Amino acid sequence: MKEKIRPVFSVLLPVYNREKLIARAIDSILAQTLSDFQLIIIDDGSTDCTRKIIQGYEDDRIEYYYKENGGQNSALNLGLKKAQGEYIAFCDSDDKWLPDKLEKCFCLYQTDEEIAVVYHWTGVEDSKGNIRLARKDTVEGWCQKQVLEQGYLTSPTFLTCKSACFRKIGEFDTKIVNCQDDDLCFNLVKYYKVGLVKKILGVYYFDADNRKGNNIRTGADSYLALWKKHAAEALEVCGSMLLAEKYYIAAEKYAGIKDYSAMKKTLKKSAELSRCSLIKRIKLYMLYIKAVFSQYKGKGRLKSERGKS
Repeated sequence: MKEKIRPVFSVLLPVYNREKLIARAIDSILAQTLSDFQLIIIDDGSTDCTRKIIQGYEDDRIEYYYKENGGQNSALNLGLKKAQGEYIAFCDSDDKWLPDKLEKCFCLYQTDEEIAVVYHWTGVEDSKGNIRLARKDTVEGWCQKQVLEQGYLTSPTFLTCKSACFRKIGEFDTKIVNCQDDDLCFNLVKYYKVGLVKKILGVYYFDADNRKGNNIRTGADSYLALWKKHAAEALEVCGSMLLAEKYYIAAEKYAGIKDYSAMKKTLKKSAELSRCSLIKRIKLYMLYIKAVFSQYKGKGRLKSERGKS
């Protein structure tokens, strides 16, 4: 039997109910100038015509797997188990790549054997089809401190890494729902050197109808869970003020959804961590007072409404 040759890239494409958008992502991947890849499409329990659209493609590089709905991270973990490539690339089902994405990333890996993660600039497309730079990223090298300080590196659509990285960092954490992009990047930059292609090689779209960020409650919980998970390294690398600021942001998120109990707990943690200025402490306590007042006002309104019934 002829031995199967390992592909250069394994491309992971998780999808859930994207019948209107999935073809755009698949077509952009199949159009790559570097054609030596395995495209693993993991359908996380779609109930629309997503499966039919995917099965309409006739390309030996495509592997399609259908599973019960369990969230994007569980789909990605299945994809990792099926991956055979030397490098891993990701594409969200509502985004697209430009044709030379894989080629440019692969070339950068060849310039420095220490580089284990490569990402590139992100583009956005206007109503006329023009692609412009969304954000001019500059972080590269051994950059854990910078990534933690800014709170992100990039989205997986615009990131690749050596498949060996996952033997070190493990699979995707299914408890981190909305911030899995940042969780992945925090894990990678902790151990690996990063390369940056200063060119737009992928396009991010805002038109998806079921992006994970739509659930505000899940977003607040995931943000707090992310920083709790990476608290030890943030304290060691960046100091307590950074973590205090992240807890403060989490508290603001809870205030936004009127979960004042979670907000107060998170604010307390922020205050404990920060040896901050008087102005900062005043802001913390003002937010706390606002939360207490809102709770009291809400309870009074509820009692009044009950009295009328």
